[in-house]
Amino acid sequence: MPAALKITAGSLCQIENSFRSFNLSAGKLALSIHLADSGSFFIPSKKFPGETYACAGQLAGDQTLHSGNVDFNGAHQPLIWFTGALKFVSQPFAVPADGPSPMTKTATFTMSGNLQGFLNNPFIGPPGPAVFDVTLKGKGVATVRFSATAGVSGRWVRSLFHQFE
Repeated sequence: MPAALKITAGSLCQIENSFRSFNLSAGKLALSIHLADSGSFFIPSKKFPGETYACAGQLAGDQTLHSGNVDFNGAHQPLIWFTGALKFVSQPFAVPADGPSPMTKTATFTMSGNLQGFLNNPFIGPPGPAVFDVTLKGKGVATVRFSATAGVSGRWVRSLFHQFE
């Protein structure tokens, strides 16, 4: 049975067409994941005034979660391959009106799911036994940055940042 851990610190940072990182501290686990893609989060995404947007999505599978380094029970692993599913839930809000300046909105979120770490890449073959297998829970505040409106209606989601509390 997987250990249940509460996230006490960390962040998920996704910037349009850029590096994505997920870092956390949860009891005996600290990790830094180099995400291969943005999972089911909508970034970049053009939204129109009055439409809804939620700082919600899922990071799942070995392709999205990919690899990173881990400190688990005091043992450092410089390269771990991850599988699992982490679901971020947030209330939707109305996209700001068009305007010449970028806009920022915040919303609270919760996150829950499971995560496993392996010494071998599960994407290309049997990964062997899990180094760790945990269920995670956390909450915090998400910040989304919308672009300025440039000539035509609508704002682009440029970055999305989840900060755990």
